[in-house]
Amino acid sequence: SPTAFHFRWFDLGRLDHSAHGTTEHQLLCKLLEVMIDCGLALDMLASAELVAHKIHIIHEKWRHKMPMLAAGGKDNKSTLADDDSLLLLGTSETCGNVGVAPELTKWLGEELAKEALAAKMRRKAREERALVAAAKS
Repeated sequence: SPTAFHFRWFDLGRLDHSAHGTTEHQLLCKLLEVMIDCGLALDMLASAELVAHKIHIIHEKWRHKMPMLAAGGKDNKSTLADDDSLLLLGTSETCGNVGVAPELTKWLGEELAKEALAAKMRRKAREERALVAAAKS
């Protein structure tokens, strides 16, 4: 269960209850457990994804305490700052704090770039027509 997972993580890291993020980690794991007990389809909920991402952020913060679980080489220092949580949670793009699929963000960016290029070309054509009209006058 997610709550058992929390206590295992807590023990492996030899953390105490005053350590930053441990209480939040326990709360988030309990929240996931309640969602599972209620029969919610976690794979279909953006809220469950946000909870899982926040748990991951807390794990990254304390990864240096658990080198046996960390992937990578000898230097397992966490490079994530708490300020990066908006980037990892995918909430920086929205006002409603709902995760946005990266593919959708990429597609919207491409479409907006196309639209901006077309608007730029229309503006340049208007300016050139205005210059030609002014030269004829």
